[in-house]
Order: sequence, then C-alpha cells, then structure tokens
Amino acid sequence: MSGPISGSRAPSLRGPIVGSFQEAYGNESRWRDPPPRPSPALEEELIARTARDMDSVLAVRLPRSATPLETPGGQRLMIDPLEDIDAAEVVPVWVGTDQVRYAIAIRARRHTPSGETLLASTVMIWSADTSWRQTVLSPTVMLLRNGQLREFESAGTLPLYWRRLDAISGFGMDRDYLFIEQVDVAAQSVIWGAIEVRSNEVVGAAEVGGVCSDR
Repeated sequence: MSGPISGSRAPSLRGPIVGSFQEAYGNESRWRDPPPRPSPALEEELIARTARDMDSVLAVRLPRSATPLETPGGQRLMIDPLEDIDAAEVVPVWVGTDQVRYAIAIRARRHTPSGETLLASTVMIWSADTSWRQTVLSPTVMLLRNGQLREFESAGTLPLYWRRLDAISGFGMDRDYLFIEQVDVAAQSVIWGAIEVRSNEVVGAAEVGGVCSDR
C-alpha cells in the first residue's frame, strides 16, 4: 500500500471498533501467545534499515531544492508510540503459525539545504533475517517550525504521519492485523485503521471525532 489510509473507502464508522475478545469458537479455544519481541540488536538494525530506505525514497521524490536531506547530529530515535518527533516503533506481528515479522514506524527530523526542518515518516515490515521487506505506508515529509507541524507544500507528499502501532488478532486466524493511527496535519484529523499484513490491504478504518493535536 503506497498511499494513506482512507476513511472514504471504508464503512462510515464513529468510534472505532477495531477488535473484540472471544473465549472460543464452538469447543475450540483460540488463545494465542503474543509474538516474541526482537532482540535489542535486531531492533536497532531494523530501525536503521527502515530509516535508510525512507531516506533513499525521499531523495528521489523530493524536489532538488529540498535535497540532500541531512540527519541532525547525534540524533537517536526514542522507541515510544506516544512521541511524535524523533521516535520509532517496533511491533512484532504474527503472519502465520509460528511466523513473525516486525512492523517499524519512524518519525524523524531531517534538515534541508536551506535550513528548514522536516519531519519524515514511514511504516515498513521486515522479516527477522531482513531478507524480506515491505513498505506499508510510503515516506512523507512535513514542515516542522516553532514546534508545530504543517504541510510542506513543495514536497509532493501528503502531510501525514503514523504512530501507535499495535498487533490485533484476527478472528479465529493464525495471523494479526496491524493497527495504526494516521494523523493528517493539514486537516487536523486522525484515522484509526487495521491493515492485513500479508496483502497490505486496509480491512477497517474509522475517523476519530474532534480536532487532533500534533502534541
């Protein structure tokens, strides 16, 4: 999936409802252990690889006046779903029986040659040995000025970023959906969505009522 989560293509929901708990289907229990988290070393490698992929895509898509992007000196991404700036998330998800992959979200500052500060964002999924990768949501950039995010008009990307990833068990299935929160900076809106990891399709979405804040 290369574009945003679109509420217009999903049922008209307010809420949203993204899952439920059921003890059993008939006489068959469906309890499942959570997927194992990666080691600290693998977690660090997956974040670094996602950042490199994000930067390589932006280097091609952004106008020449905005490139090359520079990473702030000494930048270290905090692994925290509640932080919007200089943050990363690493979420293990089941994609089949005993098969685990890792969803990575990044929200990281970058500097343009003219001195503007941008926030770059993307979501990818990796296999544990990093031989397989999938872009879930294509890289975007927003202008970060005076602590506020706004649309970077010359970027040619939508002013969106993604946060608060989680794995949601499918009903009676051996795999998870990826829950994600999409923030639209220009519209000041939030969409909660669920993505089928293997096909990269949106299986549920709902617009959150009220105006959002970027902090």
